[in-house]
Amino acid sequence: MEHEPVPPVSTVNHVSQMLYACELLEAGELDEDAFYDVTAAFLDKFEVFSQRWKLSERSLLESANPAIRDKFGAVLEELDQALGIGYGAVEALEAVSSQGFEALSQAQDSLRSFYQSSCAASAKLFEQLDSFHESDGRDSGLLNLPTV
Repeated sequence: MEHEPVPPVSTVNHVSQMLYACELLEAGELDEDAFYDVTAAFLDKFEVFSQRWKLSERSLLESANPAIRDKFGAVLEELDQALGIGYGAVEALEAVSSQGFEALSQAQDSLRSFYQSSCAASAKLFEQLDSFHESDGRDSGLLNLPTV
């Protein structure tokens, strides 16, 4: 199956691939087996990400060292909220086989919200990171934060 970007996603990535599969399934242009293959791949990627960051054990905010938490706590909290929306999308995708198009619609809404929320929080994080660069081009010491 070829993938196309699906708004609000502007490039092909795992979220846009999942949204595209949802749209094709809804339109009757994708059979359920192919949809479940795409869904399984998306769920696997989400699980790998979750395991890598140990999100089942603690949030991004909780896992950050105190110096990072002090400087970026608000945006890490936003990223945690976005991940919560992502977990909601995962639950909705898992429910599609038993609940049909109602769960599919919920999954699409959650995927879009997850993408928008995570992009917005990431943009804020990059803006904050950029503020640590001195106007004369010198490093402000961001990477030399004390570890605890």
